[in-house]
Amino acid sequence: MNKVSIIIESILAVAVVVLFVLVFMFKPASKTPAVAAAADGSGMSFAYINLDSVTAHYQFAIDASNKLQTQYEDAQVEIRKKENAFGVKLQNQQKEAQDFQDKVNANAFLSRERAESEMNRIQANGEKLQKEYEALQQLAAQKGADFEQAMQDLNLQLRDSLDQYVKEYNKEAGFDVIFIGATILTAQEGHDITNQVVDGLNARYVP
Repeated sequence: MNKVSIIIESILAVAVVVLFVLVFMFKPASKTPAVAAAADGSGMSFAYINLDSVTAHYQFAIDASNKLQTQYEDAQVEIRKKENAFGVKLQNQQKEAQDFQDKVNANAFLSRERAESEMNRIQANGEKLQKEYEALQQLAAQKGADFEQAMQDLNLQLRDSLDQYVKEYNKEAGFDVIFIGATILTAQEGHDITNQVVDGLNARYVP
């Protein structure tokens, strides 16, 4: 039981940590990503996007985060129920084994055949429980794998959604360079297009 708990908790605990990492996967190295206009007289136009704000206010990212959290919680409940049911069966098995040993010590069986039959039954039940234990381990591993795949899918969807929209946005905006997650020390006003991007993403998002 302890081993099962460790496996389940390690898989799901890591999964939920990765959830928050992925939902905020665009998080830059600095809390204030920015880019300054070129100072070399080239006349190039620059803009930047604060990705913390995108992931915090883009409704798709919010909904996807909630969905993943629900998936995690449902998986945790399912596995806990199966683990508890397995624990009850294991306790019953241990009790039957102890009862059998007590009967053997007390010479309570009417015949050797009756004792062997009971022993075989208990052993068969133990083998069945071993298979259930292995199946529980496999289920925990599969739930972890499914969760990781769901997060990878979200990762791709978020990147694709942002990339496509920024390209469309820039057809009219006409910036020479748009930085996403770049970090500099200072920037002039007017270069932050985060709100426009978030508004545009939300406007075309259909739940």
